[in-house]
Order: sequence, then structure tokens, then C-alpha cells
Amino acid sequence: MGLVTTWLNGIGLKHAIPAFRSAGITTPTKLANLEFHQYESLGVISGDERKKLFYLVQRIKLEVDGREKKNQHQHQHQQQRPSRRSRHTLYESDSDPDDCDMHVSVTDEATFYSN
Repeated sequence: MGLVTTWLNGIGLKHAIPAFRSAGITTPTKLANLEFHQYESLGVISGDERKKLFYLVQRIKLEVDGREKKNQHQHQHQQQRPSRRSRHTLYESDSDPDDCDMHVSVTDEATFYSN
């Protein structure tokens, strides 16, 4: 079970998982790029479901954007210091945000909706 599936289950959108898979929304980056007008075609129809998905997408966007900025900074750092490049080879595997181990909790609805 992937992260997107886990998150959708966590916010009560289990019924929409097949539609997300069919649409190719199976990674955090693809979920972060989801736009509001796409919700209905994915089976997210009620206002409550839309609100839950909207907040999830916003949280994932923040995480993905933060990781991309971190990776850009590391890449720039590697280019500036080529003599130490071999020490930074571990970071190369972090260049794709979809390969990372994201921990975004969607189970605490009081915190989830407080913003």
C-alpha cells in the first residue's frame, strides 16, 4: 500500500482510491499537483470530502516543496565543493521526492482542520 492510498484511507476517502490510481495519482508529488476542479472526477463530491482532500493536498504540497528546496540546496552545495562530492553521494538518492519516506499524519482531525 502506497503513501497516497494510506493518506486517502486516513481521511475517509477509501472509495476514491481506484479513481486516483486510474488517474495516475499514486505518488506524493502527483497528489501535491492535484487541483480542486479535479476532485469530482475522482469521486470526491461532498463538501466534507473536498475539504479533507484539500487540506491533505496542501500539507503534501508543503512537504514536497520543502524537500525539493532542500534537494536544490544540497545540489548547489555539491557543485560548489567538488572535492568533497564523494562524501555527499548519499544525498543523490534523495533527489526524487517520491522516493523519500514522508510522514504526514492525517489521523488527528482536530489538528488537521485547525488551520
